[in-house]
This record gives sequence, structure tokens and C-alpha cells, in this order.
Amino acid sequence: MRAKRRTNGTCVPVGCAPSSAQSCGPVDGLDGCGKLVQPPMSCSLRGGGQADDLTDKILAILKEHDVFVTAEHVTPFAAEVQFRLGRRLELHQWFATRGNFGTYDILGLIIDAKASDLDEALWRAFLATHFGRLSAGQDRTKIESAGRFLYGFKDEPMWTWAHVSANREPLAVWLHAYMEEVKKLAFGNHRKLEGKNDPQHLYDVIVNFVAWVEVNGGSPTAAFDVPGAATPQDRYKGLYSKLSGAWPRFRFGRLACFDLLDLLDKMELMEVKPNSCYIANSSGPRRGALKLCGLPRVDNPSKDIQVKMGRLADDVAERLDLPYAIVEDALCCWQKEPASARAGG
Repeated sequence: MRAKRRTNGTCVPVGCAPSSAQSCGPVDGLDGCGKLVQPPMSCSLRGGGQADDLTDKILAILKEHDVFVTAEHVTPFAAEVQFRLGRRLELHQWFATRGNFGTYDILGLIIDAKASDLDEALWRAFLATHFGRLSAGQDRTKIESAGRFLYGFKDEPMWTWAHVSANREPLAVWLHAYMEEVKKLAFGNHRKLEGKNDPQHLYDVIVNFVAWVEVNGGSPTAAFDVPGAATPQDRYKGLYSKLSGAWPRFRFGRLACFDLLDLLDKMELMEVKPNSCYIANSSGPRRGALKLCGLPRVDNPSKDIQVKMGRLADDVAERLDLPYAIVEDALCCWQKEPASARAGG
């Protein structure tokens, strides 16, 4: 029996997404061989009494922030939160299974490496984030681009961490020799502004990551370490600071940092949990927070508004004992509806 998922209130078979579907995160589907390239989505998690109860609790929190909106306004957001909570277990199980990923899917290649070589697994996680694997949707080129580069467009991994970190000049020569193949690589939605898929751009990103590793301990394992971090939240905060501080050297803004840290957790490379929704300087989540307050969409809100929206979102997560990532993701996806169908994330 084929897996099904919910989109716009209707359960449809995986791989049959409407052409208008958009996503904050990954879109589920099947590749040309019938192999899952994104996780299936349950049809049994939205709506019901749990969402109604959650609506009342969210309304109470909003009132304490002097926000007065109706239950009808908040209920779809509460349902989105409930849905995303249910997705967590499905995603955890799906990301742990190598058979869910094709040969050149960088997510599967991370699984291949993590049992014996954490440095290599972290390097592959960086490549996955640079190419936007978590937001690749059903586009096979986007799904496989990071892996194709890792393999050097051949049949065995070529640009491993051990090789790339010791061969920066040969990398530049190789990138120009394979210019046409490099230009065919593609980015996921979260990295769509990285569209400069030319050899020099990719070289700059990679050598700057290598340099960042060198000055932060000399290996990816050391660079991603956060000394003194007592909790997954402390580790997240420390890594977020280290990674965002590296901008623009390897072009990681807020969303890329979020995606990389999320991937590290999903792939069980390290235990990291957000310590905030990080609404300030976001786009979709900030618009979701404004919408939740019944405010109009503002593309460039004042710093005070961003701080207020951030505090409100964090308060919702903390008071309801919800993961910050769930609230952040729910705000991002909910604010898109009903203008576009959302296929999950």
C-alpha cells in the first residue's frame, strides 16, 4: 500500500503532489525507481480535540502579550503545531534508514560515514546544507547534487574530507576541468540565492570552510565541538554563534545555520536542540508571528517589532513545553496558507 500524505486537507498518495505545492522544508515523493526520496507524511495527525485544546492555551498566552484574536484565527496554527509534533517521530525513523536514500543522496552518504568517520560525516553534512538538500523537494538533480560533487561525478567518493582538506589547489584545477558538470548542479529552495554555480564560487565556499575548520581545532569534529556546553540547547547556541560568525566566508546566514544544525540532530551526528525560535532576521517565521498576532505582513519591520515577535514565539514554545523548532517551522508553513498549498517539511 502506498504511503499517503495530507495536503490542503486531502490525503493523496506520496508522489502525487499538486504542481503548486511549496514547502518550508522537504517535500516527500518518489524517485524514478520508486524509492522514497523524502519521508511519507501521516494523514492522521491534524485537527481534533488536541488542536482545540492547544488553541485555548495559545489564546491565553497571546492575551498576556496584549494580543487579542479569535479562536478561528488561531485554530489553523494550533493544528499545524499538532501536525508537526506528529511528524517528528516519522522523520526520526526515516532519517535513520539508509535504504530510504539513493546512491548519490548525500543524506545516505552521511549515514555511510557516521559509524566510522565523524569528520567525514560532518563534512558531508556541510555539503548537504550548502546544496540545500533538506529543501530539495522532489527534484532529483537537487537531491543528488551534493553527492555528485562528493563523488567527483564518478563512481566512488573523491572529494572526501581527507582529500579536499589536503588538496585545495588540485580542487581548483579539477573544478575548472569539470566546469560543465559543476554548472549542472542545483540548489534546494533554502539555498536558491546560491545560484552562482560556477567553479570559483564553489571553490571559495569549500576552501573557506576548510579554513574555518583549521582555526577551530583542525578537524570538523573539533570545529563543531562546544567546550563547556552542558545541554543540547547550550551546544546549539554555541554552534549557531560559531557558524553565523563565519558568514560571509562560506555564506551561511540564519536559515543555513538552522538547516545544518537541524541536519546534525536529525542524522544523530550530535545532540543539538534550539534554545530559541530565532525569529529576528527570519522571513517566513517572522511573517507567521505577525499573522498570529493579527498584524499585516511587513517585509522590513522595526527592531522592536522583531524582538517582540521573537519573545512571543519563544514564550509560546516555553509555556506549552514545545520544541522551539516545532513552533518556528509551524509559523513558517502556516503563514503560507491558503495562498499556496504546502506539502510538508
